[in-house]
Amino acid sequence: MRLLPVIATGLVSALIGDLAHRLGARPATVLRSVVWYNATITIGIGGILATPDAPATFFWVLTLWCLVRTTGPRPARWWAAAGLAVGLATISKYSALFLAPGAFLWLWLSPDGKARLKTPWPWIAALLAGAVFATNVAWNAQHGWLTFAKQFGRVEPSGFSPTHLGELLVSQFLLLNPVIAIYAFRGCSWAGGTETTPVILICACRWRPPCPSPPT
Repeated sequence: MRLLPVIATGLVSALIGDLAHRLGARPATVLRSVVWYNATITIGIGGILATPDAPATFFWVLTLWCLVRTTGPRPARWWAAAGLAVGLATISKYSALFLAPGAFLWLWLSPDGKARLKTPWPWIAALLAGAVFATNVAWNAQHGWLTFAKQFGRVEPSGFSPTHLGELLVSQFLLLNPVIAIYAFRGCSWAGGTETTPVILICACRWRPPCPSPPT
């Protein structure tokens, strides 16, 4: 079982390389994207640990890869694949629930995204994702809501705190690896000529918040 996170990291690396290629990156940039991904602290250290992050990250990146392919031929199959990937990501780790809003934001802000929202495929993808996640909800309903109580019970309803927001931003910066974080945020400002869809997609779906720490 401990080999699975390593395999997942390898698959994610391949997906990231192909994703960069499909977004129009040059070969050197494709290679750099894979190297930098593996150089992040989260992956460099956490990629060998048997935690839910390994499958969650794999299905998260797989979702992005499928979403990019919806802009090409036969989009219906890729929307369906994206929906299944989102569902599998959410049952791997609940933070993947942020994926669907991110994808919707991408569609809403991209030049032709609103037109795609008028087609049935994004909504079919959402239904597929919901159907997969429903299996987790059903299991919890039969077992006293164990994982829901453990994960969501760690969030204290204490209201918004600028301190906590600052801690979150700093932790994300450090987990990325400070040097890579600077280039990552710089890359988010790249407009790719007149085509902003790839940038919006990555910016909308890339951030994955860590699980909150138990209250003390």
